[in-house]
Amino acid sequence: MPTQSAPVTEIAITEEVKGAERSYSLRHDALLVLITLIWGSTFLIVKNTVSLSGPFTYITLSYGIGSLTLALIFHKRLRHITRAELLSGLVLGMILFTAYALQTIGLQYTTVSKAGFITGLYVPLVPVFAFLLLRQKPTLGAIVGFVLSLTGLFLLSFNDKFILEFGLGEVLILGAATAFALQSYNYL
Repeated sequence: MPTQSAPVTEIAITEEVKGAERSYSLRHDALLVLITLIWGSTFLIVKNTVSLSGPFTYITLSYGIGSLTLALIFHKRLRHITRAELLSGLVLGMILFTAYALQTIGLQYTTVSKAGFITGLYVPLVPVFAFLLLRQKPTLGAIVGFVLSLTGLFLLSFNDKFILEFGLGEVLILGAATAFALQSYNYL
């Protein structure tokens, strides 16, 4: 009889593990939705803040405070930074500054929803840069994602009279998405 109870125990353990994996996966999915909500809400906050202070005042204050805070926290590590790390950080920092500057200025000329969607295009742009700069063949999923993103951008660009409209704000935000993709690409 002991041989018959072993499969039952294995089945119970397997079902318990699967249940834990589903719970774990559901928790992670919920956290991703929460992060997306927070990320999306920042566009509205930034748009309203920039209307009060101006884009470069906002960028200087918010990222200056963040940089100072990180420098205070990691001051011991900063003493041992190499020249190569400093140069790499400078290049990435300039790309990131360009991205945030274009995005913040672009928010003044377009809607929050368009800005969020267009900024999100940086994700499918990363494989495009990997292909163009590294000759890495994109996966089928990356190609489908890129085509769907372009379709979404095209549909979002129609106004209420079905006229294709892509103004200064959208161009600036698309430039920001490109810079974000380049910055993300550097981490590959």
